[in-house]
Amino acid sequence: MSIINEALKKAQTEKGSPALRGPVAPVQLIGREMEYERKKSKVNWGPVFILSVLLLITAPLIAPIFSTPFRNEARLFSYETMPGDSRKAQFAVEEAPRQMAPPAPVARPLFDAAGALRPALHLDGIVFSPNDQSYCLINGKILKSGDKIQGAELVRIAPQQVTLSYQGEKFVLAPEPAN
Repeated sequence: MSIINEALKKAQTEKGSPALRGPVAPVQLIGREMEYERKKSKVNWGPVFILSVLLLITAPLIAPIFSTPFRNEARLFSYETMPGDSRKAQFAVEEAPRQMAPPAPVARPLFDAAGALRPALHLDGIVFSPNDQSYCLINGKILKSGDKIQGAELVRIAPQQVTLSYQGEKFVLAPEPAN
């Protein structure tokens, strides 16, 4: 190796190369300088990232405060800007003569409203006697003619049915047949 080094030194001195005139820098020193330069040029991206995210989030929120509307919203629906003739021609509608409609049929109720408001009564049995000694069993209570149950008055007791009056309306209860 020493032969090669001596030959190189001789060749450089003959050519007059300036590389050997000064001190030769060791390889390790060059490595440290390069490493030191990298640390100088390194940028801390953490704060830059946080600032950019904050800017992207707050920009749409702050922008409407500093901007002005480009249209006058009151004039958007104004018809003064349209000429009258073209507007009438644009929306021309021909109306047909109106015919008299037949009168609407009388509406029948879908259900008996008074029946829906009646109290829930169940006739359990009748004991009939021709001389006003009849009585009946409604909702587990023994009643005679003229008695009241849940606001309904017992009007008449017949052999197979009972007539009651509730708010001026009369209705009939019959016992359910035994199975």
